[in-house]
Amino acid sequence: MRDPMSQEIPEFPDEPTSETSVDRTELADIAARSLALRRWEQAHLPTEASVLGFDLFMSLAQWGADDEGQRAGLLKQIYLGLPYSEKGLRLHLRKLEAEGWITLQRASRGVQFELTDKYWEALDRYVQQWRRHTQESN
Repeated sequence: MRDPMSQEIPEFPDEPTSETSVDRTELADIAARSLALRRWEQAHLPTEASVLGFDLFMSLAQWGADDEGQRAGLLKQIYLGLPYSEKGLRLHLRKLEAEGWITLQRASRGVQFELTDKYWEALDRYVQQWRRHTQESN
């Protein structure tokens, strides 16, 4: 079972070096592409334009799938693994369930969630947009 919170997060240097410095024109281009991706996210993903919603949406994929494909994740993983209030997470999870992004069901180990085809299709579209918006400009 993958735990997103235990995965190593790449370190970024605090101080830019000559090798990492980017000219201002390129910085402006990167900022514009980042904003375009953010607008796409807000229009197409069920994140409520919030950091909590985005973190939850992306974390669900890590907790709700394994190397062979989909499996049921536990809500407990979400509540313990994300740095948000249980109430806030519960609100977002109920909305995701009501709109058909996930299904929730009681099990002997606790409440499980499964990701629907609607979820996986949206995540696939997001990845396509992310690749398009993060490609280096030529």
